[in-house]
Amino acid sequence: MDVASKDYDTAAGGRTAFVYCRQNSDGNHVLTGAYWSEGRNALSTCWALFRPGTDEATIASEIERFAAEAEKTIGQTYAMRIKALLDEPDEGAHEDEQSADAHRFAM
Repeated sequence: MDVASKDYDTAAGGRTAFVYCRQNSDGNHVLTGAYWSEGRNALSTCWALFRPGTDEATIASEIERFAAEAEKTIGQTYAMRIKALLDEPDEGAHEDEQSADAHRFAM
């Protein structure tokens, strides 16, 4: 079952990540994700397992760990890394402005 989704703005356009919770043949619940980038599911290695009777604190902790791992993995995809570079302020332009300001004040 699809339990959550999140949209991302990337250098290659919009992408959506999905989180699924499935019950396996052992009766365990498995949390997995899907985020397609570079022709593959970047979240294929991200998962969390909940055995029957797992306490709520452990479930909450594992969901947080899963979410952090998924965010990190998505952030490391090519389109997200390019977007991060494009979103960075142009430090060279800022330094040029500071140099020009200093020159104007020295006059």
